[in-house]
Amino acid sequence: MKSDIQWLLERWQLPAAAIPAVEALLQAEDNGSTAVTIDPNSAKILQEVFTHNNAPLRVMELDGCHYLQATTHQLKETAIRECLLKAANSDPLPLPHEFESVCKQLFPAASAEDPQLQALRMAWERPICCITGGPGTGKTYTLARILALFEQVKQSDSDSPYPYFLCAPTGKAAQRMRDAMIECLNSMQADLSEGSRQHLSDAANNASTLHRLLGYNPATMACRLKRLPEHAVVVVDECSMLDLNLWHALLSKLPPHHYHLILLGDPQQLES
Repeated sequence: MKSDIQWLLERWQLPAAAIPAVEALLQAEDNGSTAVTIDPNSAKILQEVFTHNNAPLRVMELDGCHYLQATTHQLKETAIRECLLKAANSDPLPLPHEFESVCKQLFPAASAEDPQLQALRMAWERPICCITGGPGTGKTYTLARILALFEQVKQSDSDSPYPYFLCAPTGKAAQRMRDAMIECLNSMQADLSEGSRQHLSDAANNASTLHRLLGYNPATMACRLKRLPEHAVVVVDECSMLDLNLWHALLSKLPPHHYHLILLGDPQQLES
């Protein structure tokens, strides 16, 4: 922190009165936040200092409050917001003609209002969907049937199989998802052809950390992966554990047109 403050003092002639606000931001970043509220006087001083587009920090005003944030974090948040808005405003993918029959096969006792059935529909129609719930609420059960839907539709259309990428923020979480998916797939022998079950089992066995999938280096925040393939189906478990930099890395590597990003997580687990 001291080296960061010293650099700001030397490079940007940071006034001493603004140092507490910058120290508060650096401390907040260490605790996982990307911005910090500051008083109007500090905001005025910092706005006068950081006026250039290449300034390392930026002052924002929202609902009468002033915030200080690193420029790189603000740019990444903007890129994430634009990606999510583009996905939210995209036209829904038309449902395949066999959708209803597949749903009845995968969820024979479900009503039209069943949340798991709604998740199945959303995962198909939208490029990004989020399945939330605490432990034991059926997230993996629902995910296995979402992927079964993708397999059955591709099989009936005689197209090449979807490329599946299952990942999680940590190796332990990836292992748990791998084991849970294999267990679910083994119980679905009547719902999947041998080829589809093998394809999904291979995807589950290849579940990895998100860092490995992207070739992500936390020190440089660079990725070896250039882009995920078109029609990729990407599943991220424990998504509440992703920080801003990892979210930005993931979304920036999605294919430009056709993809499905399925996020799983417990809304009560972490604040992020």
